[in-house]
Amino acid sequence: MDHFETSITVGMPSFDDESDSSGELFGAQTPMVSARSALKRDTDEIHQQLHELPVFADLMAGRLSLQRYQRIMNGFLNFYEEFDSAATDANRRFSQLLEGHIYVPRAPMFRADVVALGGKPPTRNAVKRYSLNFGSLAEYVGALYVVDGSVLGGLTMNKALKRNVDLNGKGGKSYWNWCQQNGLTHWQSTLRLLEKTWNRDANTAVVTNAALQTFSILHDRLSEVDTGMYEAAAHE
Repeated sequence: MDHFETSITVGMPSFDDESDSSGELFGAQTPMVSARSALKRDTDEIHQQLHELPVFADLMAGRLSLQRYQRIMNGFLNFYEEFDSAATDANRRFSQLLEGHIYVPRAPMFRADVVALGGKPPTRNAVKRYSLNFGSLAEYVGALYVVDGSVLGGLTMNKALKRNVDLNGKGGKSYWNWCQQNGLTHWQSTLRLLEKTWNRDANTAVVTNAALQTFSILHDRLSEVDTGMYEAAAHE
C-alpha cells in the first residue's frame, strides 16, 4: 500500500476477543464475523508482538512506574497526533460512504493525560514523525480496525491501571475512561463499516495491508517508550 511509508513489525493490546458483549452483531452467521475473523487471523502475529513489549507486560502486571506511564502516554500521543489528522481528513473525503461512522480524535485525550500526570508533551520536532495518508476508503477502514478495535484493549488496561499501586490516585486516565464509556458502541460502528467495505470488489487485500501497516506504525512508537526518547523529548 503506497500511502503508508513506515513498515515495522508490530502488535497491539488484545481487542479481538469475539466473546465480548455485542449481541447479534457478532453472531456466527453474519458476514461481519467473516471479515473480522479474517483480519484477526492475518494480523495475529504482528498483533502478538505488541503484547510482548515490556511496558505492556508491566502495566498488565500492575508494576508500571509513574515515569514509564508518562512515557507510554507520550508514545500514544505521538502516534495519534499524526493519525488523528489523517483520519479527520479521510472522514471528510469519504463521508458519504462511512455508514454514519464518525472518527473520534484521541490526541487531545492523551495530551490532557500527559499534562495531568505532571509531564510535558513532546514538541512536534522532538520525536520521529511518520507519513500517513488514506488514499481509499478500504485503507481507512483497515486502519480503523486497529485504532477503534484498540478501545476494547483499553477496557482491559483501565482495569489493570486500577491494580497498579504506583498509579493509584493519579490522574491521566481520561482516555481509558473514554474507552470504558464508549468502547463497545464505537467498535460496533467500525465493524458495520468493515462489513460493508470488505464485501466490495478487491478491497480485502487493501484493508488487510492497511491494518498491518497501522499496527507497524503503532508498534514503532510504543517500542520507543523504554529507550528514553519520550523522557528526553518531554524536557525540551
